[in-house]
Amino acid sequence: KYTIFYFKHNWNSFLSKIWRQIVTRYKNTSNYIIYEILDNPEKVSSEKWYEIQRNIIKLIRQFDSSHSIIVGASNRNSIDELEKMPNYNSYNLIYSFQFFEPMLFTHQGADWIGCGVILVKKSSKIATWDNLAVFVDKYICYL
Repeated sequence: KYTIFYFKHNWNSFLSKIWRQIVTRYKNTSNYIIYEILDNPEKVSSEKWYEIQRNIIKLIRQFDSSHSIIVGASNRNSIDELEKMPNYNSYNLIYSFQFFEPMLFTHQGADWIGCGVILVKKSSKIATWDNLAVFVDKYICYL
């Protein structure tokens, strides 16, 4: 499986070009549209991803001040990375994460999982910012 970060490009520039087209097209449309900058960012450092995401938020807000934007943590929207995300000091953001624990339960029946260890989070400090919306992007159980 390849993601955009496998290829050698200036991803800030690449995503900016894409998002300029998307937001120009949808800025005056239905309130049911929600933007998501990129689902499952991987193969990019947290620092780089958060810098790119901050730039895309600013770009979107230049054209569209009303639609919500889903922002995700690095390492595939990992819940472990969520608490490390910066406060983007923007409005109408929805912070997203994915949660697959305990892995043996959520992926039971997946032939690629093999044998593993059940990992259970005892606690997680998600965020303490005012008016924060959090969206569980995926919680999957294979049956």
